[in-house]
Amino acid sequence: MRPLLFPLLCAGVACDASFPLGNIPVGDVVVESPEAPVCAAPPPGIDPCAIVSPTATCGGFTTITEALGTSGCGLIWIAPGSYDESTGEFFPLAVPAGVTLLGDEETLGASTIVSQLAPVADAAAVTVQLADDAVVGGLTLMSAAVTTQASVVLLAAAGPTLRNSTVRGVGSECDGSPTPCALGVRLTQASADVSLLGNRIEQTAGGVALEGTSLLEGNVIVDNGFGMRLGGDGFADLGGGRSAGGNVFSCNAYFDVLITGFTGTLSMSDNAWDHAPPSSAASPSCVEGATDICAPAGFAVVVARPTLLEDGCD
Repeated sequence: MRPLLFPLLCAGVACDASFPLGNIPVGDVVVESPEAPVCAAPPPGIDPCAIVSPTATCGGFTTITEALGTSGCGLIWIAPGSYDESTGEFFPLAVPAGVTLLGDEETLGASTIVSQLAPVADAAAVTVQLADDAVVGGLTLMSAAVTTQASVVLLAAAGPTLRNSTVRGVGSECDGSPTPCALGVRLTQASADVSLLGNRIEQTAGGVALEGTSLLEGNVIVDNGFGMRLGGDGFADLGGGRSAGGNVFSCNAYFDVLITGFTGTLSMSDNAWDHAPPSSAASPSCVEGATDICAPAGFAVVVARPTLLEDGCD
């Protein structure tokens, strides 16, 4: 085709050479060129050394897997979109020591969704695993794993932080007994100084299993088989220590909090419950669906200044 020469003729009259190049008139017909994709940019204050976008023409990486393999990059920003096996992700996504992986923290990752869609049968199936001092924030994290020992998020390290994220959907309903159970968030005996801040953990077989040492603040833990299980030797601060509390425990099918192995006194002050004060009982006398806190006989739990949820479950 011969190149178009100015001045153009549009319906028999001269065209303005400043006519937008994306809409070039040909006779009486305007031919529109494809619009360039809208490329999201990190919010103010976020200066990443790597950007992941599902749109290849936006530059950067197209998979989180590739970005995490970038040596020396400490801050990775994930643009809104869906990331799963069909887009090239390989699980588990292992966040290296000291690396921060961020999406949209304001919406708890509502538009930045990371999903392990394949029904993984591996007993240790994990969607995201954080190493020492790694941070994940502003992502929706999900799994379709069918194994009873799967975890959406594994925090078996020192100093990792999961913040302002949504964890959803793994396994079938679980009562929190010692039997292996699929979990939203799993901490192990190797976990130390773990921080769970401002997350929403919902619709999992078991919400959070805590071992090691941890701090929880401002989390919403609802609609799981059990909300939280505390076991092993360690310490959890859910309010009353360095944690300001502000956690919500509600509508978990079996128990909001099940304590199986922690020693000493557990502080769970300044949190919200389906009952105020939260109902409690000593195992094995706990009533599934009616007991908020189920603990061994003689275990001391401090629950100061509880808040009653107006729309809580009975």
